Amino acid sequence: MDETLKYLYICQMKLGSKIWFTPPVENVALRVNGIGWKEPKPSLFINRPSGTGDFLLMGFHTPAEFRDRTGLRRFEGSSLILWKPGAPHYYGRQDSPFVHSWLHADGITMAKLVRHSGLEPGVGYSLDDLSPLEQMLQELHGEMTEWGTPDPGIVSTVIETGLRRLARLLLNYSHANLPPKNLRDARLRVDSDPASVHSVTALAREAGLSRQHFTELFSQYFGIAPMKYVRQARLHRAAHLLRDQNLRVSDVARAVGFDDPFHFSRSFRKEFGIPPRLLKRRQTP
Repeated sequence: MDETLKYLYICQMKLGSKIWFTPPVENVALRVNGIGWKEPKPSLFINRPSGTGDFLLMGFHTPAEFRDRTGLRRFEGSSLILWKPGAPHYYGRQDSPFVHSWLHADGITMAKLVRHSGLEPGVGYSLDDLSPLEQMLQELHGEMTEWGTPDPGIVSTVIETGLRRLARLLLNYSHANLPPKNLRDARLRVDSDPASVHSVTALAREAGLSRQHFTELFSQYFGIAPMKYVRQARLHRAAHLLRDQNLRVSDVARAVGFDDPFHFSRSFRKEFGIPPRLLKRRQTP
């Protein structure tokens, strides 16, 4: 292939692009459906309750939020997650744009590569170094665009190497470093019903901890104080409800536990930088 065209392909990926393969690049056991390289997104959340029919490996180069099996998590740096086929996807950022890279792939070989890689599907990781993901996507892009027929063996090797390199970097993020179950349950309780009256005392009691110990552990594992998390969960639920054109702002405020709509508006603006009425206006078709 001409070196100038090769350079343009790589530049295209660096500038932010996505490629869907129709028909997908595949053999009997491995199918690559699409790749995305540092793709920019506006401030929004992607919500796929049923996920997709393939594995989705996603790296966020900028601060973002996504749900893993412990609940909704907010990362202020770069992060990584691998979802299984059919697992729900919920990710994005409401208050600012974000940049992410991704791989959609499936097949028996893909499932085997994931199983043997050491990466645990459904677990979100904070990871400063996403270079193995970037290198994997670059090499996949080259193999799929520079040759008439991609070599399945090379594609498989590139994916396997990328997954194993990522897993090696994540050795320090083992099960032992995940939040304990009582803390995950406490956060899930808030996420499931943020409008309820949640107090540190009640959450600590349900977790079997003293108020002070619960506050310390919650802040240590999740990077935010318990009551600040409750407030944040209410406001993020409100941002979702504001998409419903049948609900007034005051209705949304009450639905997420704010009795005073003026206090709700001030809190919402402090969290997202815009008043709720403006966000609602932007959602109007």
